[in-house]
Amino acid sequence: MSPDRYADATVAGERVRVVNPAHFYAADVPGKGQGLFCQVVLEPGDCWWAHDFDDQRYVTRVIPWSEYEPLDDTAKRDLERLCYIDVATRSLVACTEPFCRVNHGGHDANSRSDDNGCSIVTKPVPAGTEITIPYDFDPVLSILWKFPGLKDRLSASELADESLMFGSIENCETVKRFLESLP
Repeated sequence: MSPDRYADATVAGERVRVVNPAHFYAADVPGKGQGLFCQVVLEPGDCWWAHDFDDQRYVTRVIPWSEYEPLDDTAKRDLERLCYIDVATRSLVACTEPFCRVNHGGHDANSRSDDNGCSIVTKPVPAGTEITIPYDFDPVLSILWKFPGLKDRLSASELADESLMFGSIENCETVKRFLESLP
């Protein structure tokens, strides 16, 4: 028997209907490593990832920035590859398998983050199609992790500006132009 299509989660103290996490899986994506896929059709408005750090269906670990900063470069790179930055808590969030495999889709992304940080489908996603997210929800620092060469285009004062690094890409013209140039 297959799992129910939907499950419940709690986000910001409210009940949220999510596509049951049991329907998701990771699979190889040419040129990207692995990606996130779903066994059922996703419709616009479907929530596929609930922003609840206590829900182990979605999050395995939250690492405060104070624990990240003293790590050696190798340990930092490993975390940067597997986590995303939650600006509100200044922490790195490690998503569970297979959700940690979601790739960025640039302008063609088929989902987005809502105001609560949940991942929401924006257009129909047939079963077996890769689920992608845009870059625009990431802070500047996260974009620099994903595109290390971009760091060389910023000044030392920009790189030292914590509010810029943890801020929206809308606040950094260099990063914004770079992302707009991506296919």
